[in-house]
Amino acid sequence: MNQRKSKQIRLKAKEILIEWLAQHVPEEEMKKSNITTKNILKYIPPDTHVYANRTLLLSAWSYKWFIKKIKKFKNINNLKLKDIQ
Repeated sequence: MNQRKSKQIRLKAKEILIEWLAQHVPEEEMKKSNITTKNILKYIPPDTHVYANRTLLLSAWSYKWFIKKIKKFKNINNLKLKDIQ
């Protein structure tokens, strides 16, 4: 995968992560904290993996998890959160 495509995927992952966070946080908090694609990683836990049953697994709904899910789609321009769920 080339650098341009990777950059698009990472940006789209941040946009979808903001959309997901908006569903779980009250609207007043979203407006007050002014969450953007540049500062979204401050608001999510830094843990990307979970150790369960002597196996290291990718944590669901983390930034890396979104990137992994987006890579499966051909056209990422019109991708929304409901497509990933």
